[in-house]
Amino acid sequence: MDVGRDLIDHRIVDLDGHDVGRVDDVWIHVADGAAVVSPIVTGTGALLRQLGAVGDRIQRLAPHVGFRHADRWREIVWDDVQVLQRPQVVLEPRLHDLAGRPEGHRPRPGVELLYTDLIRLPVRDPSGRRMGVVDVRTTLPDPEPAVLGFLIAAHPLRRTLGLKRFDSTSQRFGGTRHHTRYLAWSPDVQISDGAILCPVPFTGLPLHSAAPPSAPPPMPDQPDAP
Repeated sequence: MDVGRDLIDHRIVDLDGHDVGRVDDVWIHVADGAAVVSPIVTGTGALLRQLGAVGDRIQRLAPHVGFRHADRWREIVWDDVQVLQRPQVVLEPRLHDLAGRPEGHRPRPGVELLYTDLIRLPVRDPSGRRMGVVDVRTTLPDPEPAVLGFLIAAHPLRRTLGLKRFDSTSQRFGGTRHHTRYLAWSPDVQISDGAILCPVPFTGLPLHSAAPPSAPPPMPDQPDAP
């Protein structure tokens, strides 16, 4: 699956149909040469941080108008996900009320980046050429989605105008085009100094049409109404 297309902005519900929110972001965790997507992030705090300085101002003003949770988000591990579908993530029934669940991120050894930060990083090849990330391609969760690689373009448009809501298949918003390339994940791909370091020249990368297929989550027979 492609994270921007198949996971971000999905509804989160439980098996009893209780609405939990939306997938506002996910963590990308890199360790021992492998990268996985975990956990899922949902909440106003995750959305506002994507707005940059505007979001910071809203967070500062929110307590003065009676909204005291503008800086908070919740994190959902894949063990708590019953099934991933389009267009929703289904949790165990007991998780429909996240109010009692612990807040805050628990760092793990290695490199961790939120998806919305990762896709803003420049991609640099050995010649110093600067590119950008269109989306992140992964496996379906088993038990966590494993990162297969990145869809990258030489001149990507800005895809995240604050409240993400981006479908990587939409060319209008800088999505995949015929010249989009595929950078397979390997230990030779480094994320450091505020950039993704591509070990080969951009022109030596395969076109995204030759990349591993991005099997999306299954569509339920009768998805819940939004």
